[in-house]
Amino acid sequence: MEGSGDNTCVRREQVNDLLSLVVELKDEVERLRTIREREREIDWWAHTLRVREHVGASHTPEDLPPASHPAVEGDLREEGEWKQVPARRSRQIPSLPLPPPQLPLQNWYGILQEELAVGEEDGTSRQEVPERPSRRRPGITTSSRRKSRRVIVVGDSLLKRAEGPICHPDPLHREVCCLPGAWVKEVLDKVPTLVNASDYYPLLVFQGFSDIKSETLIPMDAAEFRKRGKEMVDYIADYLEKIDKRQVFPDVEPGYLRPLIPDCAPQDPESFEDVFKDIEKIIMPGVTHWHSPYFFAYFPAASSFPALLADMLCGGIGCVGFSWAASPACTELETVMLDWLGKMINLPEEFLAGKDGQGGGVIQGSASEATLISLLAARTKTIRRVQSEKPELTEADIMGRLVAYASDQAHSSVEKAALIGGVKIKNVSSDDTFSVCGSALKKVLDEDKASGLIPFFFCATLGTTPCCSFDKLLELGPICNKENIWMHIDAAYAGSAFICPEFRHLLNGVEFADSFNFNPHKWLLVNFDCSAMWVKKRSDLTGAFKLEPLYLQHHHQESGLVTDYRHWQIPLGRRFRSLKLWFVLRMYGVTGLQEHIRKHVRLSHQFEHLVLQDERFEICAEVVLGLVCFRLKGSNELNKALLKSIDEAKKIHLVPCHLREKFVLRFAICSRTVESTHIKFAWQHISQLATDLLKTWELNHHQQ
Repeated sequence: MEGSGDNTCVRREQVNDLLSLVVELKDEVERLRTIREREREIDWWAHTLRVREHVGASHTPEDLPPASHPAVEGDLREEGEWKQVPARRSRQIPSLPLPPPQLPLQNWYGILQEELAVGEEDGTSRQEVPERPSRRRPGITTSSRRKSRRVIVVGDSLLKRAEGPICHPDPLHREVCCLPGAWVKEVLDKVPTLVNASDYYPLLVFQGFSDIKSETLIPMDAAEFRKRGKEMVDYIADYLEKIDKRQVFPDVEPGYLRPLIPDCAPQDPESFEDVFKDIEKIIMPGVTHWHSPYFFAYFPAASSFPALLADMLCGGIGCVGFSWAASPACTELETVMLDWLGKMINLPEEFLAGKDGQGGGVIQGSASEATLISLLAARTKTIRRVQSEKPELTEADIMGRLVAYASDQAHSSVEKAALIGGVKIKNVSSDDTFSVCGSALKKVLDEDKASGLIPFFFCATLGTTPCCSFDKLLELGPICNKENIWMHIDAAYAGSAFICPEFRHLLNGVEFADSFNFNPHKWLLVNFDCSAMWVKKRSDLTGAFKLEPLYLQHHHQESGLVTDYRHWQIPLGRRFRSLKLWFVLRMYGVTGLQEHIRKHVRLSHQFEHLVLQDERFEICAEVVLGLVCFRLKGSNELNKALLKSIDEAKKIHLVPCHLREKFVLRFAICSRTVESTHIKFAWQHISQLATDLLKTWELNHHQQ
């Protein structure tokens, strides 16, 4: 036993000695690598200076490496002056000819192609017989057999002020011609002629010296991205700042764009400048400016600078957050942000995830998706319940008897959801205020149950699209709960207003719902897409959509500590959309967002007051939030003619709706920057058009 212990001690000492030796060797290797890199950089700068002096280029401080540069400090500078240091010859680098001063670019290429020689291992060089040229397009690498014989053209950001091409003595690339960035386009124009005429090899073009080890063309590096990104931010800021100067609705005809662009994608890269100038030339003429203060159509499409910055970060991170493991921050921030938002509108606790709640929120792409998800989850839940009660019924039997319901004022997306879900849907009649009440729903339910149908889903709407009416949740909710009907609430537009205490009563009855949805991307300054959806029981969603292929599994999925949002939606992939909520909620605060909502409501009542002062017009529905429904007193044809006049003038943008049998004009307060002056202008414009129209209308009527 004692001998065994001694041997162990000896082995330990040997191991320690080996470890010490390894550390010493590692340090020495690192030291030699640093020296080698230093020598290579000195070679580069010394050779660059020598060539520039030969072609008569003057030096400026911006053209030279900084005094603190590790490659030149103490080597190329002496008391602030540059030394005339000849470049060291590496036996791997052949002697490259210096171009005569003011030599034309094409002649320089001829000399370079004729004189380049490949250095042998013994230091000698010889002139090789060139192979036949590759028929591949310039900018594409040749086969590995030809990689030792090529010319690389580099647009080096370090040499933007150079007046001529410079040979780069890089041991990793024996034949390199380094050009200033301004020359790159001229080189590209000459490349095909040079390749075909000289019977030589294709030229590879790089955008920066930092990419010299790459084998592919890089259209934009990080340095240029910084520059172009600033340009794009300036363009977007200018666009939004001066958007009121643009015509709100485009003056183009269908198919305008195709003749303006090629039939096929370009084979070779184009410059950012060329792409950028086409924005105004091709894109902007066909843009409807949703954020113009003269845009009063549909509902708002929210936008703000914090949200735009968050969307930029989302694209930069570029994660695909289908599971917690795919990006923990993407998943966890979404869970917390939906809890923040739920608390802002005072949702019942059951809808929040909290630390161990059964409910929770998720960001969908749109309210249409949220409705479809709810309907499909309700369908699955109902089929399983009915099968447990009546095992003799097949899934097909049950599917054929399922019926969904919605208001006759509900959005068309509800009908589309039923179409996708393969179930029947029926409209429930609304009352004089365009709201669905409990008695109307109960009547249709009793009729359908008597016919052997199975009611399973009702979509209540808060803030209908035609006139912003509100279904009566306190009457509808208890009926749905009693009949085992999933009640989904679509508050796509109006939901944002519930952050204001004076509008929160419109949400009373949400406690009876199974799911609830509204769009922060409509009215809460979060740009599209960001549709917030909550459920009371997350198991209702995961039970309908959960699939677990091996390649998507991770070891935390059954821990009960994480959420995998792929089970809460139709698609698999998802963007980091919660960043937009995080930025906006923090940078505006609840009070800032409340003021934005209240401002829009005040402006809508201002427009309502202007309409009521003109006896020729009428208000067609109660103005509750930011939508005013109005029309000229008279026929539908008269109001269609008024809308046509508005559309043709293109000074403001409106869309119509039908309320009962009336053709009605909708005036929605939309833009973040809209002010009272814009409301007054819009009304004066509408009023003048109405005056002109009525004169023409009366004249035509008398002639008839």
